[in-house]
Amino acid sequence: MSTIAVDNARPSAGGTSYSLTQGVAKARAAINMKTASLLESENITSITDEGTGYFTHSFTDNMNTSSYSFVGSGKFDTSNVNAEVPTIGLRRTSAAKSTSSYAISSTTVFATSIDCDYVSSIVVGDLA
Repeated sequence: MSTIAVDNARPSAGGTSYSLTQGVAKARAAINMKTASLLESENITSITDEGTGYFTHSFTDNMNTSSYSFVGSGKFDTSNVNAEVPTIGLRRTSAAKSTSSYAISSTTVFATSIDCDYVSSIVVGDLA
């Protein structure tokens, strides 16, 4: 099998070149907050349980700056079909985002912290 390694590409008819690594997720994690388990990950070395609904994810390879983009979603298993959908976001602390980690929170619509059965998060930005 052959490997093709490129950093930039451009259309054959000319035009503007672009980076093949810009806009690509640089970290991804799927966790179970109830069991404090890292289910799947890329560029995440560990997670830390900081209390109900609070987890910190540590990068394997650091980000270039702390201004990267973050998106998260979660699922809370319950037999109640009218149960609330959890809100996943960055914690409201000064240490919520750094070049080496990010801290998330999981809350109900009433701002009650909860441990979700499944939380997925993705980080997009440049690696250091």
